[in-house]
Amino acid sequence: MRHFLNFLCYPYAPADRSVRWGKKMRIALGVLVVMLVVNIAVGLLQTLLVSRGLIADAIGGFEKPAYIREMSSYAVFLEFVVLAPLLEELAFRGLLQRSSMYIRASLSVGLYLLVCTVFGLNFYRMDWWTLSVAVCSGMFFFLTRAYLERIKHFLDAPKVRLVLLWCGSILFALWHYHNFTLEGMGLFTAVVHLLPFFINGLLLAWVGVRFGLPWGIAVHAMNNAWPFLLLG
Repeated sequence: MRHFLNFLCYPYAPADRSVRWGKKMRIALGVLVVMLVVNIAVGLLQTLLVSRGLIADAIGGFEKPAYIREMSSYAVFLEFVVLAPLLEELAFRGLLQRSSMYIRASLSVGLYLLVCTVFGLNFYRMDWWTLSVAVCSGMFFFLTRAYLERIKHFLDAPKVRLVLLWCGSILFALWHYHNFTLEGMGLFTAVVHLLPFFINGLLLAWVGVRFGLPWGIAVHAMNNAWPFLLLG
């Protein structure tokens, strides 16, 4: 807990490669349990606030998009348990890494998701439009080493890393806005429903910075997988 609280104020420590795999696994599973507790606790809070009429029920009227209803359960699992954690961790927490590869990938994936969202494209499906966006977004992989070093130097500034951590978690929460029917329901309702994503975003950032981004992706994937496992 102390390491995590320190991280919230100073998210600078490089990935710790000296920690043994077994300890990393125990910590990752512990974070996963904390994320589950956060989801349950905020869910109970939402139920209480809805019953008292303090917030609107933004879950009851939610309907799955048509393209998801047409997908097989295996395809949905692949999308939400494999692709979503990979893309979201790169986009929202990749810039906290000090690796040139992850910085290039983060900029590319972030631009890809942004353009697809603005133009209403399904970024999980590869067609001519999304392929064109992906190719154009990949331009960051062609950054010269000198220019990339300037970007890394900028991202290493303590204040910049704080902004990346907190704004990345806020954007991660807002990214899940359309998981609910929040339109016209007020700011407080939106904040309560998106709160678990914000908290879990901070936890995933801590895991990714401390142990490396693949660990953040793995914990994110496991967190997305448990509803499939419980519901069959």
